[in-house]
Amino acid sequence: MSELGIRTAQTIQQQLRELAESISACVAARIPLSPAAPGSNGYVHAARDPRVHLTYLIDALSVDAPALFVDYIRWGKVLYAGLQLPEGELSVTLECIGDLLQQHLPPAQGALVHGYVAAALAALPAAPSEVPSFLIEVPPFDALAAQYLTALLKGERDTAMRLILSAEQNGTPIKDLYLHVFQPVLREVGRLWQMHQISVAQEHYVTAATQLIMTLLSPAILATPKKGLRLVAVCVSNELHEVGARMVADFFEMAGWDTYYLGANTPAESVISAMIQTEADLLVISATLPTHVSAVAELIRQVRASAVKEALILVGGYPFNTVPDLWERIGADGTAPDAEAAVDLAEHLVTAAKIRTLREKHAAAPWPIRPTEETPISISPLYEEISRLNNELIDLHRELQKKNTELHQLIEDKNRLIGMASHDLRNPLTVILGYGQLVYEASTETLSGQQRHYLETIIASSNFMLKLVNDLLAASQLESGKLELELRPVDLEGLCRHVLEISGIQAASKEITLEFAGEPLPELLLDPLRIEQAVQNLIGNAVKFSDPGSRVELRLCRREREVRITVTDYGHGIPADKLEHIFTPFTSIDKTGTRGERGTGLGLAISKRIIEAHHGTIRVESTLGKGSTFIISLPLNTPGESSTQ
Repeated sequence: MSELGIRTAQTIQQQLRELAESISACVAARIPLSPAAPGSNGYVHAARDPRVHLTYLIDALSVDAPALFVDYIRWGKVLYAGLQLPEGELSVTLECIGDLLQQHLPPAQGALVHGYVAAALAALPAAPSEVPSFLIEVPPFDALAAQYLTALLKGERDTAMRLILSAEQNGTPIKDLYLHVFQPVLREVGRLWQMHQISVAQEHYVTAATQLIMTLLSPAILATPKKGLRLVAVCVSNELHEVGARMVADFFEMAGWDTYYLGANTPAESVISAMIQTEADLLVISATLPTHVSAVAELIRQVRASAVKEALILVGGYPFNTVPDLWERIGADGTAPDAEAAVDLAEHLVTAAKIRTLREKHAAAPWPIRPTEETPISISPLYEEISRLNNELIDLHRELQKKNTELHQLIEDKNRLIGMASHDLRNPLTVILGYGQLVYEASTETLSGQQRHYLETIIASSNFMLKLVNDLLAASQLESGKLELELRPVDLEGLCRHVLEISGIQAASKEITLEFAGEPLPELLLDPLRIEQAVQNLIGNAVKFSDPGSRVELRLCRREREVRITVTDYGHGIPADKLEHIFTPFTSIDKTGTRGERGTGLGLAISKRIIEAHHGTIRVESTLGKGSTFIISLPLNTPGESSTQ
């Protein structure tokens, strides 16, 4: 960086107030100021305050980058046009800045400023008066980005949140949401503010809402397996737009890095302390405005003078995209135009640094001595380092095998305990349920309404407990790989009718009609207890999620070389984004029925494993608001045929 530029910036800073007042008087003398438009006083004040222009000039001088000041003036032209200020006012302001600074500064400094102002004036005529939209047509993200922006500008944060979460749950990668929704929307908001089409309050609202929605996506981001690389990310002091740094940190997380995001206004000593504590491989510093570059340079200077002086440092943001070599002037190790490029560059730099460290260790070691009968062979330091790392890897692998063995033993102990408990609980629960149903059926006319309610509660609770015990026992057997089928000839129609019969009380309590339709079938080789468990799970779920007064249908039919069992309900249906997880144990799908009935989260997963053990399949078709149909397909294996079981 130029010493002359730094001295000039310091001189202007020391006389900032007086110079700004003189420039204001100069502009007023040359162009009478028009009255401010209603509600735009803040904009007009910022646009016409020479202190703002001088601040950007100071920062550009500090880092010897005229392009920063030129780019700011190009931005200012759009702002002036949006405010409908008199044409030529910005160029007159620049002329006043150049003239007055040449009068007040020493000759060398005045000449330097004159060059900056002349470059800005030369660029002004060709600079556009408006900026094209950042919402580029990239289907399907263009529509999503437009809907997201519209919702936020209306203040409908919940709507915007649902749009993003729904897209993520439907399989849209989070990276694409960041790159094609958040990033263009935030840039578009900045453009709309610059053109005086939205207020600063709206801009801040969109930014704050986006940061909140990014936080809701963080569990999925943080679940990415880590690769042992760490970084500290920070914004410089007085940085109000820190969402960009947050996005960069999230991209590193998605690439397998452990990130420590410190936000804005973190003192340099705290940044250095965090780097030491986390043993960070990298420091990432973000700057949105040219006025922040000097603060970035100062932070880098303090890091280079500390215990982490060898740390790799990446910088990014608008100023570094404007001046390609600015990162090098302020002592950083690199910059990148976006988050994806930052991750690629960081991993390249970290790998190169590790190789360089190994080479330096190798070069610093004495040359190996030529072996003789009296002198042992000397192994190079690089080979020793590789051997040490290989031994560590072997030790870690052995430790992992040991932990895996212990884990398998714990799982076996757990399954054994569940099996014992389930067997001991199942018999008394069956007795309670059986006697409860007998009393209920035999005393329907003699019981009072309250007594019937008590008995129904006993039966429902016993049913739930028995199902829970059966599900836990089946789950432990499936997990241990000990699900054994006892195949024998089975009347599948009779089995299905029996399932409907034992489900009758549960259905009657909700006034749900159970319907059966079937066709004659030969006896099939099945495990009757397991198939009954699978079908009963489907019937129980159908009743549970059906509204009172509706119906549940169980149908049995033959299709070529297979038998199909279908269970249909007319309930609320299953959301499309949940269908692929419906057979996963303990999924997050709502397990509460239409009357608050509880579930275990295991039934469908167990049914799937049972059907697959019979070499069959199970699938679901569902429409929201209309209901669901579960379809079991079993091979037509009869006792007289060779079974593939």
